[in-house]
Amino acid sequence: MTTTATIARGKYHIWTVGCQMNQADSQRIQTLLDELGWEETGIDQANLVILNTCSVRKAPEEKAHNQLAQLKHAKAKRNDLLVAMMGCMIGNQKTIDDLSKRYPHIDLFMKVSRLISFLAFWKSVGHLSLALAVSISNTCPLMR
Repeated sequence: MTTTATIARGKYHIWTVGCQMNQADSQRIQTLLDELGWEETGIDQANLVILNTCSVRKAPEEKAHNQLAQLKHAKAKRNDLLVAMMGCMIGNQKTIDDLSKRYPHIDLFMKVSRLISFLAFWKSVGHLSLALAVSISNTCPLMR
């Protein structure tokens, strides 16, 4: 499922599980989104939900799967919701392909360093809508 809504600026929520590195990465992304004029909010009000995941231990991975299942229902009700997933659960391209099949409501799978680059790119071309930027990034193998 691809979101077709054009979202110039809006509200975001970053859901983070795992190590201190994940916390730090989420903080960097939060700073970039704040600089883009986005407002942090609860997950139910967000136009953009970013899941920063962990697969080192079973409990954080199960939490991520539960969150993804909840987001599937939210995404079915709202066409203005973009869902991005990053972190070590993503792994390699085969893992991304498997997750894409299991969770087709995820708009963007991206490694943390790529997401930070993506947000910096988006910031530099301020006129580009988030939905269009996501569409561009999904066709660019460097972003996946």
